[in-house]
Amino acid sequence: MAENYFDLPEVSSSDLGALERTFYGADDNRDALKGTFNFGSLVDAMLTETRKLDFVMHTLTEEGGEVIEFDVKVWRDAERLASALRKDPLVSLMLAVMVGQYIFRRTLTFNYEGEEYTIRGRCKFDGYYRHLWIGLDYKTTACKTLKEFRASIDHFNYDRQAAWYMDLTGINQHWIIGISKVTGEIFKHVVARGDKTHRRGVEKYSLWAYRWIILIGGFTSKLLTK
Repeated sequence: MAENYFDLPEVSSSDLGALERTFYGADDNRDALKGTFNFGSLVDAMLTETRKLDFVMHTLTEEGGEVIEFDVKVWRDAERLASALRKDPLVSLMLAVMVGQYIFRRTLTFNYEGEEYTIRGRCKFDGYYRHLWIGLDYKTTACKTLKEFRASIDHFNYDRQAAWYMDLTGINQHWIIGISKVTGEIFKHVVARGDKTHRRGVEKYSLWAYRWIILIGGFTSKLLTK
């Protein structure tokens, strides 16, 4: 059986986000947002991992074996969004050439305040095209306009995720493709190495990777070296 991605020992972008929430004592609202996360996972699975789906019982089986049940309306909404994405010319092309749910586990070297550090990291692309060194991640969103969606990239730290994925794997472009749950409109934002979004993401992950090392590294020293 394939190893559960979330059980892997390396540090993920989500781990850095959890550290940030803990550091600032932010409310852990993951339970309240569970339905939102599950819906996004359902759309992702409809695009890249249909083997996880039971279209009769309307269930999604996660890597760890958890079975998530959806009511008919939610399932139909997810089908509508997944269908719209598949009909988009660019997304259709990417689905045809990219490997879905591709995992990387590597050592990332980064700089924080003039000092160099390394950390063992992991990431999982919704889509990965190795010949052109391009990655992709799908997002379901409540945004109604491209401007709102681009603002959400900073707000929800999608820039940190993109930069983490890019620098961990060495790719030069990472596409963030969103679809509005409200209007059905598809938004596309490409992060290119060295651009504003990438630089902002590097600043974010460098801070929290450094704090991971000094706050948690003593307990997981096998993952971290300086």
